[in-house]
Amino acid sequence: PNWFFQGNEFAWGDSAYTLLPRMIPIHKKPANLVRENAIFDHTVAAIRVRSEHTMGALKGQWQALCGLRVLINSNNNHINACRWITVCIILHNLL
Repeated sequence: PNWFFQGNEFAWGDSAYTLLPRMIPIHKKPANLVRENAIFDHTVAAIRVRSEHTMGALKGQWQALCGLRVLINSNNNHINACRWITVCIILHNLL
């Protein structure tokens, strides 16, 4: 995880993920019945929906993102994949 994240960065996941220092999942029952947890889960779900819609729009515009089949087994490969995605986002915004 420290290869992908720096400082206080973390990822949100659905309830299938385990709580880890860099992974924060939504709550499972019975914890999701607590009001504060339900508010947190609802907020995370809203962010996730926006993210999914954004990725869907990008994939609809840029077929290259639908099947970005690159092996990511090094820092350099990860950077190149991120650059590819960034270029598609920039072109999407320009067009």
